[in-house]
Amino acid sequence: MDMLKLSIIFCAVFFVITIVLAINKITRTARATLLLTVLSFWLVPLSLLVPHIHLPGPTARAAVEKPDVGHDAIVNRIKDYDSVAYNNREEYYEKEIEKYKKVIQSNPDPGAEIYYKLGEAYYEKDDYIEAIHYYDEAAKKCENPAPVFCSIGEAYYEIGAYERAINYFKKAIDIMPEYQTSYYGMGNVYYKKGEYGNAIAYYNRAIEKDSTYALPYNGMGNVYKAQGKTDEANKWYEKAIKWCDEAINKNKNLDDKVFYYLCKGIAYQELNEKDNANKNFRDASAIYK
Repeated sequence: MDMLKLSIIFCAVFFVITIVLAINKITRTARATLLLTVLSFWLVPLSLLVPHIHLPGPTARAAVEKPDVGHDAIVNRIKDYDSVAYNNREEYYEKEIEKYKKVIQSNPDPGAEIYYKLGEAYYEKDDYIEAIHYYDEAAKKCENPAPVFCSIGEAYYEIGAYERAINYFKKAIDIMPEYQTSYYGMGNVYYKKGEYGNAIAYYNRAIEKDSTYALPYNGMGNVYKAQGKTDEANKWYEKAIKWCDEAINKNKNLDDKVFYYLCKGIAYQELNEKDNANKNFRDASAIYK
């Protein structure tokens, strides 16, 4: 039997004895003497129990202050920076949802791509439960469901269902080991769980698969910042900025451009370069104007 269980048993036994003595009809002097004796015995179980009581200390507080990651944390920069652009973005995805739902209504078997795009639209509107539903429908119709499993993992991450997220990222990796986004997703989950060694391992795996993939560089910076290693964190944020620039220049997809502008802005923010951060948030917002 471990010390914690033993201490709990001691406390329970002496609590009962204390109650019995308190209600027993004995003289006041005798009762006081016995109560003092019993209370002195309480010091034994309490001394065993105290080491197992964990109060929040500096480490716990630091964990709360670590940089956030994920879709919500990034896209909400638009909401904070430009409410008009954010509202325009919301209206755009509402129209996308309406459009794809009409396709499904008119076609009983529209194929995986329509279901996936509908899932993406719900994901961008932060409706992750609906996104998972349509991603799941897309996965059933895919020859290679790895990217869809990865998207399901990202949606589960956003609602805090970390074990389910890990499960889907692993499924994606098993089917398509070269798909770097799954490793990045795993890194985010472990970062959020405070398992920094695992987070670094998976971010590194993502970078090994594609050294131009910007997002895990930001992730590495976040891990080192959360550990108080500012100089090391700043090196990774600078690398993230470089590869975000590359992604912005070569990427024609506007949603991707927005995402990389925001990631770049966040990296500058972590480097305390406010003007550069605001410029990138402004560039991201301008796409929705």
